[in-house]
Amino acid sequence: ESCPAGTYSSNEGATYCPSCSKGTASDGIGVSTCSRCSIGTYQDAEAGTECIQCPSGFTTMFQSATQETDCVCADGTFLRMTDTWSCTSCPEAMSCDGENMTEAAFYIDDGVEWPYPVSQAGFATLPDKPLAPYKCKENKWCPGGGPGVCAPNRDPTVYGCAKCLPNYFTTDGGGCTDCGDGQNALIIVGCMLGLCLGLGVFAFMVNRDQLNQSAAMTVVVISLGLTVSAVQVLNILSTLTVDWQEPVKTMFKGLTIAAFNPELLRVECTVGGESIVNFILRQAVAPMAAAYIAIVVCLKKYFFTRDADLRVEVVNAIGGVFQVFFVAIFLTSLSPFICYAHPGDNGHSMSSDPGVLCTNSGD
Repeated sequence: ESCPAGTYSSNEGATYCPSCSKGTASDGIGVSTCSRCSIGTYQDAEAGTECIQCPSGFTTMFQSATQETDCVCADGTFLRMTDTWSCTSCPEAMSCDGENMTEAAFYIDDGVEWPYPVSQAGFATLPDKPLAPYKCKENKWCPGGGPGVCAPNRDPTVYGCAKCLPNYFTTDGGGCTDCGDGQNALIIVGCMLGLCLGLGVFAFMVNRDQLNQSAAMTVVVISLGLTVSAVQVLNILSTLTVDWQEPVKTMFKGLTIAAFNPELLRVECTVGGESIVNFILRQAVAPMAAAYIAIVVCLKKYFFTRDADLRVEVVNAIGGVFQVFFVAIFLTSLSPFICYAHPGDNGHSMSSDPGVLCTNSGD
């Protein structure tokens, strides 16, 4: 008599027919071996006559699966509870390959743990929004990984890891370095003194009698004005969402000083990294420069040129500065409206301050 389905025997007419082990099955009579369950099926009992199909959308990572929990979501999908358990397509800019899923647990109903999809390099998710990836303005800020994974010393609670942790400042290379003691105040004081000196010299030069200036001095002044204007125009290019390559990327980073970028002065170490503070500082540069120039012109009239028309010289000096830095002033005013897109429906971020979402007053 032949062995029944669910058993096997290599000897024809055998009186003993062993049962198929878990993970295998035989649906015929008198088979010599049991068949291994194929990918996407399992058998959790002995003497199985057929392998059980995994639920819709699920598969197995290997043959001969022995239990239903071996059924997992296929690559490119992940398990999620909506109305029912189902395999959901992986969000854009995230990886759902089984072996790459993070070990961080995603707690759902009754303490059941399921792994998160992971962000691809150049993107990051917030700890409380693990399925919403945000594009990082600098790829080096976001190595990719589980929720809240950022480069060292960057704040994981900020969109796109856009800010350093408290008491750290952003370096030219995009990293975050400890503020240290005292040095940052010296940098700010030095830059302020240099700016005041430059504006003072400009206030004197712009009000000099043009007919009495040498041709060489006139050429120098015009050349400096054109250079500053060219730098500001180049800075506009740096606001584009283009993956600039070195050395262009480093050059554009340095040119942001022409757009009154306070980060280059390490203001994070003195006034903190609050977005509203940085924006106010950028907007305040032009009116503060105008007030300073007015004071310089008043002192110049009092000590050097008492017969000069104060009103004309003040307007002339302030107008000259605003003419030279018109592009920077205009670009700074428009900065809240220059944004780049995040994947999916995750909105847009300000290009000048990626930690702030555009058209979202709550952030």
